[in-house]
Amino acid sequence: MRILLIPDGHRRYAERAHCTYGLACRRGAEAAANIVRDATSHPLVDDLSLFVLASKNFTERSRDSLDLISVALEHFLDIVAHTCLADLHLTVRGSLVRLPENLRRRLERVCSAHTPSPKLGLELLVDYDGFSELHALTTNAIEAASARAYDLIIRTGGAFRLSGAPPVESYSADMYPISVPFPELTFAHLQACIDNCLADAARRERLRRPGQLNPAVQIPDQTRSAGAPSCRPRDPGTST
Repeated sequence: MRILLIPDGHRRYAERAHCTYGLACRRGAEAAANIVRDATSHPLVDDLSLFVLASKNFTERSRDSLDLISVALEHFLDIVAHTCLADLHLTVRGSLVRLPENLRRRLERVCSAHTPSPKLGLELLVDYDGFSELHALTTNAIEAASARAYDLIIRTGGAFRLSGAPPVESYSADMYPISVPFPELTFAHLQACIDNCLADAARRERLRRPGQLNPAVQIPDQTRSAGAPSCRPRDPGTST
């Protein structure tokens, strides 16, 4: 299963927790690192993409905010380096040019490292613009991208939008916006979304073939983790 995670809700978390935006970003980095660590041992998760920075962020956000996000990304890399880097095949999609030089060099170094038998493919979307990428794609590249389509897209903060995520890979994915801000995200939330995604796939298959279930659709025996919130897809026309 290939999953795209779109972090959102850091400012709302900062207001609710009475902390700075920088601390909210730091806690978000810790949440991301914990999820990556747990994903390395999950039997269904093969690839995880983390939407770190969209290209439009570099024009819409202040320099101070971007610096705080860069510091949080450094913190994320520090944690991953001490917990699960040896289990990852890490790649960056987008551009590193506008990042601070020390962070850019570190990402280049980590991405060039060879992992003999990675348990998880981790893709960081940095300074990424889906529209520009789509405009530049050839027919062959579109076909290749569609073969890497996401199965599941999870966005924290409750918004029902892709915010410029990879357009070709996203076209057939199930999207689950969840209301928790990213710094509060745990793997239990991710597991609940995975369970619901598989259950919905099985439900759609039953509707296509009454009385039959596609053997390729395997619903895990374990039930949803206790305390894990419901992550049902929200109708985009429904207001909250």
